[in-house]
Amino acid sequence: PNQVYGRENKSGELKRKYGLNKSRFWLAPSANLRMFVLNVERPLFRGNLRLRKAINFAIDRAAMVRERGLYTGFLTDQYLTPRLPEFRNEHIYPLKRPNLAKARALARGQTRGGKAVLYVCGDETCPRQGAVLRSNLARIGIDVEVKQFPSPVLFSKLRTRGEPFDMGWIGWLSSYPDPGRLSCLFDGAMIRRP
Repeated sequence: PNQVYGRENKSGELKRKYGLNKSRFWLAPSANLRMFVLNVERPLFRGNLRLRKAINFAIDRAAMVRERGLYTGFLTDQYLTPRLPEFRNEHIYPLKRPNLAKARALARGQTRGGKAVLYVCGDETCPRQGAVLRSNLARIGIDVEVKQFPSPVLFSKLRTRGEPFDMGWIGWLSSYPDPGRLSCLFDGAMIRRP
């Protein structure tokens, strides 16, 4: 099994010893998805499509994956993962490195005070990914305050209408490859009043 220990990852050692997918060390993709969601009910992102696009051009996805560890993810700019039958490898936003020129152009005049609150989970990787996002968004004029919560508390807060966050970290894993299972992530009926 591929055990991850913070930034240190036994996968590199196992690959050197056994090779990858040859004899004893096997990796297979899952239908796991990790992403930052934007709260469009808050003033920063409400009716602000240009800034939402700017965020996607500013994110260093490669740095996000590196924070999880070797072989723990792949670069994507989509909700569907390669394991799902409907996946098409489109390139919507930059994967290898951010496009800061485009991000800055989109964000210009749209930052609405330049402050954002990001909620992340309590494991050791989430705050590191939050720090990457904070650094990325500082480059386009957004100062991000990162707040960390244990996962059950985080998910309760993220699904509470009126909770004062602008961005939130979520992770999702489907037990079988069905893109219809994603609907629970985007169904506004799941958001409730406090």
